[in-house]
Parts: sequence; structure tokens; C-alpha cells
Amino acid sequence: MSTLTIPAYAKINLALYVLGKRSDGYHDIATLLQAIDLKDTLTLDPDADQLDLTCSDPRLPTDDSNLVCKAVRALEQRASRPLPVRIDLTKEIPVGAGLGGGSSDAAATLWGMNQLFDLGLNVAEMQEIGAGIGSDVPFFLTSGQALAEGRGERLQEFSWPVDFEVVIAFPGIPISAREGYSRVRPRLTNPIPSGSFNRYLAPGRFWAWIRSQENDLAAGVCAAYPVVSSGVKAMRTLGATLAGVTGSGSAVFGLFPRSTFADVRTRWPAEGSWLIRIARPIRSDDLPLPAS
Repeated sequence: MSTLTIPAYAKINLALYVLGKRSDGYHDIATLLQAIDLKDTLTLDPDADQLDLTCSDPRLPTDDSNLVCKAVRALEQRASRPLPVRIDLTKEIPVGAGLGGGSSDAAATLWGMNQLFDLGLNVAEMQEIGAGIGSDVPFFLTSGQALAEGRGERLQEFSWPVDFEVVIAFPGIPISAREGYSRVRPRLTNPIPSGSFNRYLAPGRFWAWIRSQENDLAAGVCAAYPVVSSGVKAMRTLGATLAGVTGSGSAVFGLFPRSTFADVRTRWPAEGSWLIRIARPIRSDDLPLPAS
């Protein structure tokens, strides 16, 4: 068997609502997820005696606590046999940024191992396995645009306009999802009516609607880390159509119309040490993962 190289894309949350605390310790949420072409890269080599993970970021563990290793172990349990593989993970998605890098790496691993070892799993089966690894993992086995509910594992795929560029700004402060959720006060109702969400996708309606949406985690994160708040304000100063915190932070994003988009690196007004990345939204035609 030959090696397999796979991209693992990041995501942003166009909206995120926290609806309650679950008995399993997670929260019920409703969130609109958009994949972007900021990515990690995984190279899988089956010429190995055991699972061996290397990573370009020395801060990340390479033992079984890494979600990539958890994905391999879950597949081994499913297949009832060892699946020896050497995996080289090149990180470009910042860690602790709310961009879903770890979950995307796990999803790419599930897909790659399924191909490499001919495990015969369909997308629904990989998503089921992924849900046991992390709440965002199933999304990264979709077409790249979805409404996620439950703890994030219940997905409805949609198609909304992608006529924008994405600016990602990371202040270099990793924030865990647990920390982000610890400060939130759940809502009593869901502002995204999943049964009738299609009506917001009509021409001319989506952007008017999305600009009114929020991220319930943002207020707590911005209060605890003023630098994150300054990043959101910077995006708005630069003319972003929509600006906000992605996931639990600490990365912020801005959506800029392609017709007016300009490189913001030289004009970034927020103080601090920021990593700026320019990305574009992606959906099924761009993804190596199956859409159905």
C-alpha cells in the first residue's frame, strides 16, 4: 500500500447558540458551521509496525491523547484488529483557536484510514465513530456547510452563498472549549429554526439574516480576554460584513465581500501579537471527503 496525503480543513461558526447543559456534561447547541481552506495536512503511511504519530507542532502530544490517535484506536476497535500506520501531521491551524483543528485532523484520519485499509465504512458510520471522539468531528465528514445541533453531532447540510473571503486573526492565546463554555448562560429558545431554515437561504435574504446572528460564547471570552474583543472590533473597523469569535475562541474572523476585499495584514489596527490568515470558504466540490 502507498502513502496517502489528506488535507484537514478548519471551520468558522457563523452563529452559535447554547441551549442548555446536558446530563453527559456537554451543552446542547445550535451552530452554523462553514469550512474554510486554512488546513492541516496528514500523511498516512501503512508501512509501519504500530501506530506512530509525529507532529510539526512540538506543543501537541503524540500519544493516545491526541485525537488522531483516538481515531485510529476507535477504528481498530471497530475492525477488531491492529491497524499499524505512521502518521505525519503538519499543523497550520492554530491550536486552541476555536477553528476545529483537532476535530478536523481526527475526521481526516477516519477517512484516510478507511481508504488505506479498505475498511468499507460509509460516511454515516464514520460520523458515528467521530461523534465518540469529539463533537465537531462529524461535521468535517460533510460537504462543508451545515447546521449542527445536539452537542454538535446532529447535522443538516445546507448550501448558502460563499461569495466572500475570510480573514482569521489569532492572538496567540489558546482557549479550551471547556473554558469557553464555563462562562455561558444558556438560552431558553433556539434562534435558528432548523425546520424552516431554508427560507433564509433565498436570494438576498441570507446576508441580511446572518448579520443579526450571534455567538453565545463570545461575551464571556471577550470579557476574560480583552484582546479578543479588540480583534472583533478591528475586523469591523476594516469593513467586515460579519465579524465575530469562532467557536470558543480565541481566533476571530471577518467576512469580506470579494469585490471589496483587500489584504488586511498591513492595516490591522488591533494591538498585540496577531497571526493573520486569509482563507476562502469551501464546500463539497472542494473537499476530498465524500459528501453523502
